[in-house]
Amino acid sequence: MDESRIWGSLGVLLAVAGLAVIALDNEFLTALSEGHVGEPIVFYVVGVALAVLVTIVIIAPSMTAGR
Repeated sequence: MDESRIWGSLGVLLAVAGLAVIALDNEFLTALSEGHVGEPIVFYVVGVALAVLVTIVIIAPSMTAGR
């Protein structure tokens, strides 16, 4: 397997795992369920989700182009 695919896959997995860890935090879930969308933790999770999307958009095309 190509090294760029290995590192790209690891980068995407790390980003998704980080999103899962922060999104499943009790503080975030409580703020979301109570409708406190202005809380800093909610903005933080949205920022992490955007970072994951950007990571996937940057890495995925280079991983599929090599096939």
